[in-house]
Amino acid sequence: MSRTRLSRAVSGALGWNAAMVLVEFTATALADAADLSVHQVNYFVKVWIKDGLVIRLDDGPTELVRYRVLYPGEVRPQIAAAETPTANMWTAMRGLRSFSPRDIAAHAGTLKTTVTLEMAQSYCQMLVRASYLRVLDKAIPGRRDAVYRLIQNSGPRPPVERRVRVVIDENLQKIVHIAGYAT
Repeated sequence: MSRTRLSRAVSGALGWNAAMVLVEFTATALADAADLSVHQVNYFVKVWIKDGLVIRLDDGPTELVRYRVLYPGEVRPQIAAAETPTANMWTAMRGLRSFSPRDIAAHAGTLKTTVTLEMAQSYCQMLVRASYLRVLDKAIPGRRDAVYRLIQNSGPRPPVERRVRVVIDENLQKIVHIAGYAT
């Protein structure tokens, strides 16, 4: 993890801990309580609202808007979530503006979770097929990796590819059963 990302993660944790203590807050009050800038707090509040952890209570000038923590006393879900290679790669993609599979492998690997270059390449290719990523620069084998940009950020849980078992009647040329679904 780069110093910038590590610094942001630490600041986010400080902000979240202060928000949990305050429960209801303004950006200025939270900035004072967490010893952060109002700019940093506004960034984290946007993320928390998107993740469904905080709600906006009223409208008005940004510095006067009040927010409320929806589940005070609970651990923030992203912090408590199990580390998996897929989840770590998705989190890295959501945080980086543009990236190569090599960048994702470097940012997603931790002491508990190994992410190889091959895993990152495979996940990026799957997300391109599913229209989550756009190719900014094509790869030149042996010279440079492809560069991608996330274009569909659907939230903190990673998109995953599933294989579905089906029964196909070759005589009728149709699917007659999908595992787990009544037909």
